[in-house]
Amino acid sequence: MNAALRILLLEPDPGDLLLMQEALARHPAVEVAPFHKAAGVLNALHDPGTALPHLIVMEPHLPQESGIDLIRTIKNDPRLKTIPVIAMSTVDDVEEVALSYSLGSVLMS
Repeated sequence: MNAALRILLLEPDPGDLLLMQEALARHPAVEVAPFHKAAGVLNALHDPGTALPHLIVMEPHLPQESGIDLIRTIKNDPRLKTIPVIAMSTVDDVEEVALSYSLGSVLMS
């Protein structure tokens, strides 16, 4: 699919991932690449055969991984740092919101 908008989606919960994927993919010009783990995201971002996404939407609270570390890795990589990152979470941690903004992402809760 040669989509106008490529969105990389990271959500560890399979049900939430499917719900978000279906909602985002309703538009024919959107291509969604779904992932359950940060390692899969990093592999995709560093795969020379895969086009970079236009947007990353992710859950920052990952089991056994740090979504904040993933944001930091993306924003410290010269090739990836211009990709907008939206971190979506139900956690209302003021420090996490501040850290998310300081790393160049937007945290929506």
